[in-house]
Amino acid sequence: MQTVDGFTLYKNLYRPDIEYFGFFLEESINLLIHNIKEGIYEPSNGTKIHVPKKNNLVRPLTLLEFFDLLVYQALVNVIADVVYDELYLLRAKNTLFGNAYRKSDEDGSIFFMAKWKDQWKHYNKVTESYFNEGYVYFTDFDIASFFDTISHEVLITLLKESEVEDEICELLRRCLASWSIDKHRNNIFTGHGIPQGPLASSILADIYLTPVDKKITITKRLDVKYLRYVDDIRILTKNEIEGKKAIAYLDLLTRDYGLIPQSSKIGTRKVENIKKELSVQHVKFSNIANEYQKEGKKLKSSTHNQQKKQFLRCFSNPDNEEFLNKTIIRFSLYKLNKDEEIKTALLNQIEHLYPHIDAVLFYLSKFFKNDEHVKAKMTELINSDSLLFQHIIAVIYRDFNHIPFDESLFDKHFEQNNSFWLIQYFLLDWLEANNEIELIKSIEASKFHFVNRKLLNLQSRYTSSKSAKQRVLKNALKNRDNMIALQAAYHYFMTTFSYPSIAPDTNNFVNDIIKNTKSSYVKTTLKTKYAIIDENDFFNKSNWQVISEYKEMRYNFSVFHKSMEFDPSKSLMALNIFNEIVFNQIVNLLNHQGTSTITLSDNYGGNISSIQSVFPYASFYFTKVNDARNQRTDAHYKDKEGNIRIKIKFIELQKLIFESKFTLAMKEILDYTFK
Repeated sequence: MQTVDGFTLYKNLYRPDIEYFGFFLEESINLLIHNIKEGIYEPSNGTKIHVPKKNNLVRPLTLLEFFDLLVYQALVNVIADVVYDELYLLRAKNTLFGNAYRKSDEDGSIFFMAKWKDQWKHYNKVTESYFNEGYVYFTDFDIASFFDTISHEVLITLLKESEVEDEICELLRRCLASWSIDKHRNNIFTGHGIPQGPLASSILADIYLTPVDKKITITKRLDVKYLRYVDDIRILTKNEIEGKKAIAYLDLLTRDYGLIPQSSKIGTRKVENIKKELSVQHVKFSNIANEYQKEGKKLKSSTHNQQKKQFLRCFSNPDNEEFLNKTIIRFSLYKLNKDEEIKTALLNQIEHLYPHIDAVLFYLSKFFKNDEHVKAKMTELINSDSLLFQHIIAVIYRDFNHIPFDESLFDKHFEQNNSFWLIQYFLLDWLEANNEIELIKSIEASKFHFVNRKLLNLQSRYTSSKSAKQRVLKNALKNRDNMIALQAAYHYFMTTFSYPSIAPDTNNFVNDIIKNTKSSYVKTTLKTKYAIIDENDFFNKSNWQVISEYKEMRYNFSVFHKSMEFDPSKSLMALNIFNEIVFNQIVNLLNHQGTSTITLSDNYGGNISSIQSVFPYASFYFTKVNDARNQRTDAHYKDKEGNIRIKIKFIELQKLIFESKFTLAMKEILDYTFK
């Protein structure tokens, strides 16, 4: 079942990844750990799902690629253990509810969180006890777009204050920076936002609000009872003015941490009946829910009619508090029996129901999948050019993929509209349901990760020729996307019952899985960023006699590559150090093989020409970079003419790397066979 807000959709998207990763489970985990330690792992940008909300707004869910999701959860597992005692104290004081996570060694449980229902019951029980003590004024305090406005810098500062290791913090910072960018819409880094969707995010959200929890609970100026369930804050006071003071104080506190209170959802009211306040929804729905669970199929006629009346009242009067009530609408559509009147109401009111489209489509596809009026409405929607939310089209293809094939729809939503990936993802299911197999096989690889993965799965499944299938999979093995390449290796094995042969341009992760090797950072980066293959393993750690030099070489290559854009001067100096260490390694290897004897002075720049006869491109490249380092970096404050040096800019560094023949020089070195 696809639930509202896309969270079941979110989980279902990862099912194939679990299968592919799980097939190579031990090797994949060990290699991923190695790649993190080696600095090879680079988080991908996030992929967004924009779920419609009321008032023509959207709720963004961030989809991480599977490797990123694993790394994120692993990082937060470590963080959760570090901050466990701090947050446990807030729970013990009945301040914090909701994300009650377990320590990694607690009871041997495989679950990251305790049962949320237990937390919700406790939340309401504590609320009732405070009410009975005379705290009868309730203040609801809401934060606008909480997950999207969390500052990365503030979060990292809070983690470091909680003594989370710097290495963990810096990796998390890099990850959040990548994941906050929607690569299919823009490349703007905002420094804000954590992925809404992954379980790990709720722990980081709790940590972010912890200073607010502490400050308001220890203040002597207010007589309040403060409770927080994730980002829902409930304040209880004995009078209205105290509640207003609490709002003012919380407004200042949350803004101190870069958060924006949502004024339309903030207010103080006096509660007369606590039982009614806490259980209004429970009283309204519990009998129906219990009956539905017990029967497992359909409601009693009387219960159905009772709930149907309440559902239809949601559309009767805009002044009624039940008008378009999301709780009633969503609950009803997942529980009600088949009913023509419900169907008619949904078709007539569907433009008002876009925020609940998953529930609407669930009901219609369950009971009226082949109804001509329903199919006509669905076809009308996917043909519409004025539909505000592309998400609507995507989920219609998902739940009504039996709508007859129309080539113009394929052209419109796959060929022409290539910006909304979720439409393409479910449109492939529509093509399959309509038996458009040849069309599926003709589609070229997509720029969207999840679409590409599904496309490869379908093309592999429906390519009957074994040779043709192997060609498709061998081509996918070259994909720089680790999961796509791993998927190809999985399908190749399932087809041939053997691992594919490894070509020089095979994806690095799959190459290491099949060959049972672990690549170096330098070797991997040269291959993925510059298409330079180190077939002779020049940059593998085992080929360096002095490990300290290998580590220094690797470190400086990393600094060169990672600081190129934001600090070109630092990047160039690191590149020059990398070059000097590589130069020394070349000289050592040449001297060792006995074909020549090169004696070096203390002047690196003067030594470079000694390898010119064997490595002309490398000699030229080393010289150009060394000269630029001397003239255009912080290494010297004056250039060779005695003028104050002008530090190199990013675009100039890129030009230098190209004009100095970096690629030719590296290939020349790596293609040379040292004896």
